[in-house]
Amino acid sequence: MLGAETLYRIMQQAGASQTPEGIQLGTMTSYNECMLGDEIQLKAFQLYFFEPSTMRYARTSKVQVRGIYEEWIEHEKEVLDDDLSVYMEPLKEGDIVALIKVPDGRYLVLGKVISGEDVIPLEEQIAEDWSE
Repeated sequence: MLGAETLYRIMQQAGASQTPEGIQLGTMTSYNECMLGDEIQLKAFQLYFFEPSTMRYARTSKVQVRGIYEEWIEHEKEVLDDDLSVYMEPLKEGDIVALIKVPDGRYLVLGKVISGEDVIPLEEQIAEDWSE
């Protein structure tokens, strides 16, 4: 008969083989493919993405007004000549991303990650976004 300690170890090992690998880091090799570690190339059909990480979108919206014109309906409208908005870019080659394996065997790209040393304080981000 197995002792309680031995049985507990067997249960732990069996459970570990069924447990997902947890969050892992990968490097984007293109806009929709990723390298997991040094050996596993994940193709587009093996990945899921949150849609915002695949699109360019404005983080800070601002425009420069240059003049006023009159529309045919006789309302004055501002002419918005220059878009000075700050944009978040979609994932690209070289970006480090967090991934987690999902039950169907694919990986979910949780998003781009950066080192804590590269995080910019909010006040500096705001000042940079709104500077001319």
